[in-house]
Amino acid sequence: MNFQIGGAIGVAAAVTIATTATAAYVNTDPSISAVSGAALTHGYDVAFWVLAAIAAAGAALAALMLESRPAAEPEPAVAHAAFEPRSTA
Repeated sequence: MNFQIGGAIGVAAAVTIATTATAAYVNTDPSISAVSGAALTHGYDVAFWVLAAIAAAGAALAALMLESRPAAEPEPAVAHAAFEPRSTA
């Protein structure tokens, strides 16, 4: 279920970025159509690079959060004299 929500958010972000970039590209030249190959390619190109930058930032953040050395092992518990078995000698 969580993967579906994450995937839906990712697709929504990609489409929103691509649509915004396509609209900005079309507004620069009135002779370009919103469904032209150049406009759509530009929109998805921008979306790819923006999402790649977000992924790289996430990878860098994850790398920074890794521990550089393993955690110290806990010391073994010391048995108390009251709980040690008595010798029968």
